[in-house]
Amino acid sequence: MNIIETDMYKKLIETIKAARFAVLATEKNKGPYLSLVGFLLDEDLKNLYFYTPVQSRKYDNIISNPSVSLLIDSREKYASQTDMITAVTLTGIANAVKKPERNILKEYLSRYPELKNFTDSGLNVLIKVNIIKYIIVSNFSQVSEIVIN
Repeated sequence: MNIIETDMYKKLIETIKAARFAVLATEKNKGPYLSLVGFLLDEDLKNLYFYTPVQSRKYDNIISNPSVSLLIDSREKYASQTDMITAVTLTGIANAVKKPERNILKEYLSRYPELKNFTDSGLNVLIKVNIIKYIIVSNFSQVSEIVIN
């Protein structure tokens, strides 16, 4: 790994760890739709998880078209230093998880304890995004990509 890849990877990890929420983009025949989601990323950076109501537009869109994109950024951390902001866009394929693994639910609730009633209600489903690619933008014009195999 060269220095550029190391810096890119560091920015990716720093941005994701600092953010509590991501903006999810889904699409159906009526065009794109954006939603705010609380997310959990696994340690190998290959999968991202979030919960959503089954009776929601984002769930309906995912069922119709599982290709999604999410934006995670550091604008809150660097609000007064715009040249320091990093934005990470990830693309992937989203699917509902029929039976969530216990450790995923446990990790999600340790990150979002206030959502316990939401995750336990039976009206919501865990979505798993198999990540295809990360696009990291820093300094407004420095763009790098990481493709997940």
